[in-house]
Amino acid sequence: VGPAARFDRYTAVYDISSHTVYLPSGAKLEAHSGLREHLDDPRYVHLRMRGATPPHVYDLKPREALFHGVEALRLTPVGGEGAIFGRAGLLAHTYMLGPNGDSNGCVSFRDYQAFLRAYKNGEVRRLAVVAHL
Repeated sequence: VGPAARFDRYTAVYDISSHTVYLPSGAKLEAHSGLREHLDDPRYVHLRMRGATPPHVYDLKPREALFHGVEALRLTPVGGEGAIFGRAGLLAHTYMLGPNGDSNGCVSFRDYQAFLRAYKNGEVRRLAVVAHL
C-alpha cells in the first residue's frame, strides 16, 4: 500500500524531499517545486515565487485558461491561502523553467500528461503535499 492510502481514494501525495508524487493507483511520478537553490527544499516553502509548494492539502481544478500553452491544474488550498503562508496562484504543470523541474512554487511534473490523465479520468481530485514521508 502506497502513501496515498493515508488519504481518501482520490488524493495523490507529493513528497517534496523524494521528488515523487504517489497516485492512488500506486503509480509514482517524478515532480519538483521551488527555484534554483530552493528546489525541493521544504525549509523554504514560505518564500513566495522561490520556495517549494507549501505542505497542505489542495483541491485540483483546471486553470481558467491555458498557462503558457499548457492545460495546468490549479491547486486550491483546503481552508484558504492563510494556511500556506499567503502564497497564491500555485499550479500543477509540466517542466517549464529548465530540465531540472524548477518552478516558482508550482508542482512541476516530468511526465505531466500522466498526472493530467489521472485527473481527467477521475483518479485524482486532490493533492496532499508533505515535506517528507
